[in-house]
Amino acid sequence: MTQPVEYSCYVPICAAIQVIGGKWSYFVIAQPCKRPLRFTFFMENYISAYSPIQNRTYAEAIAHDIPVNLIAVDDIGAFVKIAFQEPETFIGKTMEMASDSLTPPELAAAYSRATGQSIVYTPISIETIRAESETQANIYEWLNSGGHVVDLPALRALHPGLTRFEDWLAKQGKGKN
Repeated sequence: MTQPVEYSCYVPICAAIQVIGGKWSYFVIAQPCKRPLRFTFFMENYISAYSPIQNRTYAEAIAHDIPVNLIAVDDIGAFVKIAFQEPETFIGKTMEMASDSLTPPELAAAYSRATGQSIVYTPISIETIRAESETQANIYEWLNSGGHVVDLPALRALHPGLTRFEDWLAKQGKGKN
């Protein structure tokens, strides 16, 4: 016997931000749900083959003073669990999720401490990005305008064990790049 689904929660793993008619929207390969949790840069990406940190250089088009909101995959699972345990907290709301928030120089410094290697932040110009992708340039312009805001104190109140990037590197990422 099947039961009707009362709640659903989606994790936009295949999500991107797209500009349509001058308006920002999430373009997700999933049906929107009653209580979306939206995520940002995955910490795990910083030790993958696609990491913006290569050859002791952190190269990205995020301005040096703009926080990069990061989330650990384990924290995604923790938030999904909380969402199903406390549906009244989430129904009808959209929450921007993150575990930590560091500017690019802070991120490079944390990576340097974890690996014992000097990592230098080198910004990529928006024009360089735009030559490859107008959409990606628009995303970085939106990020650099302070468009992605995360309320870390509120998130830490919901889940006090949120993973800080430096702690995550010490546990999972040290020396992998």
